[in-house]
Amino acid sequence: MNANQVPFSTLLGGSGTADVGGGLAYDSGGNQIFVAGLTYSTDFPTTPNAYQFANNAAAQTSSNAFLTVLDPAGNTCPTPTATATPTGSPTPTATATNTRTATATRDGDSNGYCDEDRYSNRTATRTATATATATATATATRTATATATPTATATPGGGRISVNPKKLTLNASPSAIATATITISNTGTGPLHVTVPPPKTPPFTETGGGAFMLPEGGHDNLVITYSPKAKGKSSDSFKITSDDPTHKKGIKVKINAKSP
Repeated sequence: MNANQVPFSTLLGGSGTADVGGGLAYDSGGNQIFVAGLTYSTDFPTTPNAYQFANNAAAQTSSNAFLTVLDPAGNTCPTPTATATPTGSPTPTATATNTRTATATRDGDSNGYCDEDRYSNRTATRTATATATATATATATRTATATATPTATATPGGGRISVNPKKLTLNASPSAIATATITISNTGTGPLHVTVPPPKTPPFTETGGGAFMLPEGGHDNLVITYSPKAKGKSSDSFKITSDDPTHKKGIKVKINAKSP
């Protein structure tokens, strides 16, 4: 590869107020690129085996740290596992030292985004110096078999969602307030990632929603407030989604309210 050419460029981030890269590293042994930083985006891209699937900073008022692993083509990397069974009795004795230094410069802003415009003028140079000395006296026959199983499509945890109640009935006079509580619980054996959207109709507001994670046996209280401005009836509904495979379409919550 020519060190004076840009191998690739890619866009990493979501639709939040900012996604900031804090560090970049390359592992020549594993042939992987590591990007670390902070994100305010609730839709920051993740893989199915990620530790956390949604930014817990509700309403994008705070940030979460991220670590993204890419291959040299700019694709997210699966995590393979391998087992090997050696046979024989090798007795080599070897010592080696390897020193590598790398420097890179780039033009444009340095706010951590990766896109074609910001990286089109990047120039990278790398100087590697390796020295090795080895002394070995051995005759060995070694046979190794390895199988790799990518874990990129694994389904995390065993979280199971429970929502109670799923239907609310509220009554309040004009300019008064009525509230009701919905309990969201994790009845499974692993972490559960939940997303609760806000109500769509103005007389209703919500506290305790957004994207969050419930540990095994954990629960969260969602408070719905009804504050009518005039007499009449109002209704609304929203869907609570999670990574519970038994509720792929989410759980629908209905609200009926009346201001006499």
